[in-house]
Amino acid sequence: GEEDTPTRLEGVEGLGENAEDAKAVDYLLLGASDADPSVRIKSIDVIGDARLKTAVPLLAQQLFMRDTTPGMKQHILGALGKIGDTRATKPILDFLARDIDPAMRGSAVFALGDIGDREALPTLEKLAKQSTDENFRGLAQSAIRKIEQRPPPTVVPPALAKERRPRSPDATGPD
Repeated sequence: GEEDTPTRLEGVEGLGENAEDAKAVDYLLLGASDADPSVRIKSIDVIGDARLKTAVPLLAQQLFMRDTTPGMKQHILGALGKIGDTRATKPILDFLARDIDPAMRGSAVFALGDIGDREALPTLEKLAKQSTDENFRGLAQSAIRKIEQRPPPTVVPPALAKERRPRSPDATGPD
């Protein structure tokens, strides 16, 4: 019943501290679809803070569900931004293409900036050009800058990784 909401919220909070634990992750994913909106929002926030990549498909899907309130969508966008997984880029771009209120558009653009996926640039550039809303244009431009300034992921080929290790002193040979 209603009376157990505070206890459940505390439980959700604790799950975030065990985000390496598969069971905790399962509970958080269940919480993100809970019938109780406060449990749902709390779970979504904890998922974001714990940067749970496994939650991305579920959260992205919820952006498009009828029973997801605007407030909840804001939390979902915030969580997706924090998680920073590029699998969220396309759903957020699709979401932006819908008729959504300005605040929500702003949150979606902000999330794209946080995710930092270059795939979002063409859309963001178009939005920045077309928008008559000064505020929104600013948000779009700052998201573009964030993405452009993001350093590319460092990928070290396995062959190089070996060479980069400091050699042990006995391997250097005579001076």
